[in-house]
Amino acid sequence: MASAGLKTSAANLGLSEAEAVTYRAAVELGLLTAEAVAAHPFCRSAPLDVSSVRGALDTLAARKLVTPVLGRAGHFEVVDPSLALGPQLSALEQEVKATRAEVNRLSQRHRRRENASPASFVEVIQDDERAKDEVMLAHRAAKHEVLAMERAPYQGSAGDLGDVQASLMAAGVAHRVLYDLSEVEDRRADIEAGRAGGEQSRGKADLPLRAMVIDRRVGFVPGRRGSFLVDPLVIVHEGSLLDAIVQTFEACWATAVPLGADTPSSNGLDQLVSLMAAGLTDDAIARQLQVSRRTVQRQISNLMRKLGVHNRFQAGLMIRESGILGPRGVEEEPTMDGAGGWDPHRT
Repeated sequence: MASAGLKTSAANLGLSEAEAVTYRAAVELGLLTAEAVAAHPFCRSAPLDVSSVRGALDTLAARKLVTPVLGRAGHFEVVDPSLALGPQLSALEQEVKATRAEVNRLSQRHRRRENASPASFVEVIQDDERAKDEVMLAHRAAKHEVLAMERAPYQGSAGDLGDVQASLMAAGVAHRVLYDLSEVEDRRADIEAGRAGGEQSRGKADLPLRAMVIDRRVGFVPGRRGSFLVDPLVIVHEGSLLDAIVQTFEACWATAVPLGADTPSSNGLDQLVSLMAAGLTDDAIARQLQVSRRTVQRQISNLMRKLGVHNRFQAGLMIRESGILGPRGVEEEPTMDGAGGWDPHRT
């Protein structure tokens, strides 16, 4: 008698139980005849006689799962299953993916209908695939703005998510992303690719959490500290908790370091002071400003002289504690380049 697993596989592949048993026996034999297959233990336990096996082989041959051997009547060879069944398996996978997406859409509608219940404000999704689908569906549905706080660990290259972000930014959906400053160098390729598409990105030391917020109506955070976003996934719907996540993002954004020219008002001196305040090394600052290390050291020396301090540690303390780094940055003086501004590309 065929196992439950075999029956399920046969149904998924469009085979009858007899055809599935015959196919399994044929794979074991390689070069075969109806008589040899019928004598195999799989077929004997079914049981299948020679006539039944011969009919099953004809069906398998029509499906290109086995092929007749030229010049040898009644003999067949098995086609590599990965080649013969590959296209059908791909189609099945697409059907499962579409079905899962539809189930998730229905689930979202169900949650919206019951959003008056306090329990519906927060969900925990343990299943990785469902969690990824939830994030992807919400991201694709973004209409106005996506906020994100990114920090390790990262789950490799998310090509689909990148494609979604690129198409949304091309359609005018803003993306503001905060990166942990300690990881900016490791993420430089991703950051530059995002910025090239229109992403606004800033760096912040010691980001308090990892999060993604879509149109301020739904947010996603990891369920465990130091885990991937979907390991497990916590979904936060509209309410005071989501408001707190957005407020945390905005507070971090206001004091973060622009990774490139985020706004027309940004200038070299503001960036130098911001990067110093964030604790970056001279080499890291030079890479961020795209200037030489010597240029950075010279300008830091000028800035320390201007502040009346004798070392970089004292300069950092003064920048952090005295309010010299405000909403409009440092007041420009003609001591930096002799013309009222600082040009980071002067050597």
